[in-house]
Amino acid sequence: MNQQEAIQAKLKHIPKRYHPVYLRAMAGKSRSAAIRANCLECVCWNSAEVQRCVILTCPMYPYRRAKRVKAPAIHASSDSEPKTG
Repeated sequence: MNQQEAIQAKLKHIPKRYHPVYLRAMAGKSRSAAIRANCLECVCWNSAEVQRCVILTCPMYPYRRAKRVKAPAIHASSDSEPKTG
């Protein structure tokens, strides 16, 4: 099965109203469509659930339109730093 056949097969399981966003995402022409399609797929294509998403560890979370707030800086701890005190 090639990519186009796989896309057509997947469209059978996606509500018709979300076909355009999924197809834009799969065409590689819209990052925002890819993020939206990913979020919609995660919640079984229920847009109300996307708005209620609280999965803070999701890599898409900071990029969602409803969540465009400056994310806090994340610093990895390092065991190689000398401890003071």
